[in-house]
Amino acid sequence: MASLKSLAGDIKPVIAYPKTIQFGPIQLQGYMLKNGEFRQSITSTEKALGAENSRMISRMFAPRGKNSIPLLGQTQNQLQHNGFQALNAENAQTQTPVILPVICPGVQGHSVTAYTINLPMVVEAWKHVAISDSKYARTALELLGLSAVHSLERTYQEAFGVKDVRSTQARLVDWAIRLDAGKHFPLFGNQFNHHFARVTGRCVGYDSYAAVCLADLVYHRLPEPIYEKLKEINKVNPNTGRREHTYAQLMTEDMLAQMREVVAAVTNQLANTASKVDDPKDYPRLLKRLDKTLPRYKTRANKQRGVYPEHLKRYNEAQKALKKDQNDDNQA
Repeated sequence: MASLKSLAGDIKPVIAYPKTIQFGPIQLQGYMLKNGEFRQSITSTEKALGAENSRMISRMFAPRGKNSIPLLGQTQNQLQHNGFQALNAENAQTQTPVILPVICPGVQGHSVTAYTINLPMVVEAWKHVAISDSKYARTALELLGLSAVHSLERTYQEAFGVKDVRSTQARLVDWAIRLDAGKHFPLFGNQFNHHFARVTGRCVGYDSYAAVCLADLVYHRLPEPIYEKLKEINKVNPNTGRREHTYAQLMTEDMLAQMREVVAAVTNQLANTASKVDDPKDYPRLLKRLDKTLPRYKTRANKQRGVYPEHLKRYNEAQKALKKDQNDDNQA
């Protein structure tokens, strides 16, 4: 039988945020993509049935014979004909593949790959097991029953005007950002700060160039809606030229857990990068290496320089003018 990797074909893995979902008495391994779409690992879908390592669900996506189509091969159309339009309407517009490999940033810069399907497909897979003569049919029926309860409650919420009208991006932002700033704490740590200064020639927070480097290394690797929202709610103080809070103070615990893994991965890469004095061209190579596992939603360009650190540029100019005045006074 074909492996999940071969079934996924040439589709490249995308960044996803993992979460263990408590579904009745069962724990599911779920993921949220950068566009806010929810997906579940095929392994977890099988494990929920008690069919771990059986590859029961995996076989549904493989052709059953020469020139035949898979049992669950025509994702969107098949699901819509089975009454899942409401659940899948938004995801259908994203044209995500049936089987999508995802990666989650690892602590040592490694990535764990999982092969995922969207939630309507999870239900469709369990349905096929439930109507079969498999020994897992009863468990599949119980899982479908739990799904029906959640779906019925959602239907009532919509009928009584308590519908969740948030877009997928809004759900992503709500998951990641808190509006009340938490306590200040160092997100980057001594190792990150040491290697950042060694590789870029600047300390974190020193000037506009340091801010751009920090964005290149870390913040531009967040989903764009999250980073843009962080900048929107964390205004720049015109007196200091700095933002009122650190970004970490405005992140939820779930988002902070992901950030710590991203920072650890970046720190590991920084430690293996030559200093600016020894090889100034190694920093651009570092960014390219990071882009392979933690792609940026935008790369640093000339136009970006004029957008991101303009307030810091004005602040630095004011500080230089103040220092010049102080030197003139001392000489006088």
